Amino acid sequence: GEAAVEAATAVFADAYAAEERAAASGAPPIAAVIAAISAARVREDARAAADTLSLLNGGGAVSEPAATCAKGNVTVALSIAERRYRAGFAAPLCSPR
Repeated sequence: GEAAVEAATAVFADAYAAEERAAASGAPPIAAVIAAISAARVREDARAAADTLSLLNGGGAVSEPAATCAKGNVTVALSIAERRYRAGFAAPLCSPR
């Protein structure tokens, strides 16, 4: 489960980093970051990465991961067989300015 949530988190981190690079001349509003990590394609890619690792490690299918952007962090949560897993990363753009 932990490897699966870490895999999903890496996908969300890539989306966050792309938004950060796109805004190199000035920080985008938090709404743009939230939109980037909430995009259907990002959520599906994160679920697929988590699902693949879970199944390779003998776990079950994963729920759709949810990502939140708040208090300077992106937090990712998902469930496998009714057990909740969380991971995250520092995300300065997720802090109100």
